[in-house]
Amino acid sequence: KKSFICIGDECPLCDILGDKPRGKFLFNVLALSEEEPKVQVLTAPPSLFRLIKDAHEDERHGPLDKEYYEISRSGTGPKTQHKLALMKSRDLEEEWNIKLDDAKGLEAEAVLFTVSEIVKETPRLELLELARSLSN
Repeated sequence: KKSFICIGDECPLCDILGDKPRGKFLFNVLALSEEEPKVQVLTAPPSLFRLIKDAHEDERHGPLDKEYYEISRSGTGPKTQHKLALMKSRDLEEEWNIKLDDAKGLEAEAVLFTVSEIVKETPRLELLELARSLSN
């Protein structure tokens, strides 16, 4: 249930286990619905990435940082579906009980994660040992 970064040519997970790497996209998001709002990393599969990209490029509502969005997920595994719903700034207080000034303050103070903090490449030798142990 753990993800690993494919190292490309001669990747033990691909070569020994026949793994097929899938793209994942990482985003910093300010989760306002949490008891204590905080920055979280959203790991998006390609289907959710397309929704996010389309919302960002939307001529009427984009870019993403212009408004707020509610992300929801239903189903599991290959039946997982995501929904991305626009939440106008003016509706934050009514819908989520969050004052716009508070949300803007949280955005200004947010400390974002960096790629090096999130993405850890596993050395080839470790991947080889893992692939061999899983193939037995």
